[in-house]
Amino acid sequence: DEEDLTIRANWDRATVLREVFASDPELAKLHQAAVDWHRARIDVLKTNPKEAELFAFITASIDSAEQSNQDISPDTKPAVSVSNTTIPSVAPAGTAIPLRAERPPIGDTAEDAFRNLMERVQSRQRMLVRPDAIPPSERVVVVTSMKNEGCFILEWIAYHLSIGVTHFLVYTNDCDDPTNAVLDQLAVLGHVTRRENPYNREAGQKPQRGALNDAATRPEVTTADWVGVIDCDEFVNIHVGDGTFGALLEAANHPNVISMTWRTFGNKGIHRYDDVWQTETLTACAPEYLPKPRLGWGFKSFFRTDGPFAKIGVHRPLHLDEARVDEIRWVNGAGRVMPDRVALKNEWFSRKDTIGYDMVTLNHYVLRSAESFLVKRQRGRINHVDQDQGLAYWASRNYATETDTRILAHIPRAKAVLDQLLSDHTLSSLHAQAVDWHRNRIAALLETPEYRALYNAITNPDLADAIWRARPEDAERVEAAE
Repeated sequence: DEEDLTIRANWDRATVLREVFASDPELAKLHQAAVDWHRARIDVLKTNPKEAELFAFITASIDSAEQSNQDISPDTKPAVSVSNTTIPSVAPAGTAIPLRAERPPIGDTAEDAFRNLMERVQSRQRMLVRPDAIPPSERVVVVTSMKNEGCFILEWIAYHLSIGVTHFLVYTNDCDDPTNAVLDQLAVLGHVTRRENPYNREAGQKPQRGALNDAATRPEVTTADWVGVIDCDEFVNIHVGDGTFGALLEAANHPNVISMTWRTFGNKGIHRYDDVWQTETLTACAPEYLPKPRLGWGFKSFFRTDGPFAKIGVHRPLHLDEARVDEIRWVNGAGRVMPDRVALKNEWFSRKDTIGYDMVTLNHYVLRSAESFLVKRQRGRINHVDQDQGLAYWASRNYATETDTRILAHIPRAKAVLDQLLSDHTLSSLHAQAVDWHRNRIAALLETPEYRALYNAITNPDLADAIWRARPEDAERVEAAE
């Protein structure tokens, strides 16, 4: 729709360099070979019916003055056939979202599959032996990174304070909402330490890696008993005792690492953003039985700082001191001892022999409302700044075939903590400002063709649940990057 010619100012200098490259016979030959390969590949792809259809759609869109390159029209979407049923897909520029050819287990079938799996594997998994001396566990610190999360901070902080977290070390960068102000006032109240993220932009370092490297040196971490790395959309849901960290550690016989597997909570028709508790509103989720894709059973971990690991990882502690292997007391979310390979091979996701939700689940509210997702997409990803959060991201994470309301039992206690926080008039005012900023940003984004098209796509009732979505051919690479 627009044209930008400002790069032409650099053409003369670039042309000189190109001529220098072209004067080298070997490089000129290799370049021509690359050009020939590219043209040959184009010719081959055009013989593929799917690619030919896409090419025709693109060229027709370019030729049509009435078709915007941001348009997502229900009348032009291809359809995907699954089990002899035609299910319309929704994707930008007519790109189909492939669906699974075989029906995955959901509902009672998924529950039976998970129960049968637990009966098989837990008979071979041991519980820890209770130590003679119980180590101190009073100081539980969460490390996280944030950008433009202002309106969601207080629920997350209040909830985790209510279950036993004692402090938060939060790294921020490039926030243009009241996130920094909210966190700074929480720091005044003694709950948070906020730091500007020191990641190396010029070297291409990921923000979260820069934050974690710095966190390892901070007194908030080095003096803690327990440290966990979770995001502002992840809530530790404990199913034993009174739902606190103390009850979890007691039930698990005091490990020094505990990994909490995600259960992804989807959207299920919640389009509008409201200043309400996300944990109360979003109860639709993935089945517990979700061995594929690997992200379905990804986990995050809390670990003791006096344990045999030297580095903080996004999903788990890293750099095992092999001279202290016998000190590992690592359990899964069911309190069952993890196999040795988990520590040795840096696994960050549960498998069929390590999955467990009996004691704790990490509720992952990755999408929230459709309107809030637009703000999340514009913000970008904390740890993968080069990856788009568009329709494919939504479609692969919107799991909503099941319902899990267990966290609701902990909400009254968390709301009592929130009331205490909001009794601080400065913090209450800053939260209101963050809510207003979020609503205004949503309204502004919906005025743009690109984000209006994305909103229309993700709110289309014909968009299939993520459980039906086929894994892309490059899933292994994508999941490894996570």
